[in-house]
Amino acid sequence: MRKIFLLTTALAALAVPAHAADMALKAIPPVPFTAAASGFYWGVGTYAGVAQSNVSGTNLFATSLATSNLTADGGGVDVVLGYQHGSTALVGFGNWWRVQAAGEYQNIQGGISVAGNSASVASRWGATQEFDVGADVITYVMSALGQNSIVNFPTFTPQLPANIQVGLPKQYFGVELREFGMDGNFGQAHGVTVGIAPGIKTGFLYPTLDATTGKTNGGGVDLWADVSWATKGATLNNVFAAGGEPLTTGAGAMMGTTYRVGITVLRGL
Repeated sequence: MRKIFLLTTALAALAVPAHAADMALKAIPPVPFTAAASGFYWGVGTYAGVAQSNVSGTNLFATSLATSNLTADGGGVDVVLGYQHGSTALVGFGNWWRVQAAGEYQNIQGGISVAGNSASVASRWGATQEFDVGADVITYVMSALGQNSIVNFPTFTPQLPANIQVGLPKQYFGVELREFGMDGNFGQAHGVTVGIAPGIKTGFLYPTLDATTGKTNGGGVDLWADVSWATKGATLNNVFAAGGEPLTTGAGAMMGTTYRVGITVLRGL
């Protein structure tokens, strides 16, 4: 009986480490940006933007001064959170996809002089939701043309610190929806609104590599560009010139088509 008890105890002791190791193995969360990419990630980045905007209104005395186009430009920083699913190890279309949301602090603004008074438009914050699908267009075209092709496509390699290495990029395309705060000024009037802007996006996702082993380490660098089209502007009422005389009625400020380019450093959760 004593031998049976000792044998049972020994078998249990051997089984516990194996079971614990198996649990630890299963507890490791999937990390994106690797050959078998699936998992959540977060990141921080920066971008530059330019918007073809305008301020307008019905001028009571000089209609030629009522409407003016202007260019609003600037930059911003963002924090992103997303989920990526699929394999980035294969060249092709639709091998992987991701959903991502971003919160943005930005300073995109522009102004112009209208009838001796200032008119301007600016955006200080934004939020973006997007859905992207892997599509290695450039890699596919280069492979189809062959090495003897006379077409030389540009290479996009981010300039990173010496201790950060990146692997082969994966191209993607996507759709997005942006919300952004907008301030408009026309004469002495001021208006605030929230703009809505659907858009499209493309970019290259580079997996980061361990500097020692050269293997993927669960991080990524995203080089991207997008364009969005605002659907709503700010209406400004009671617009007067500096001297108090009526300047415009029904004035408005609109931040139009916006172009952005940026870089985001990502890390798997």
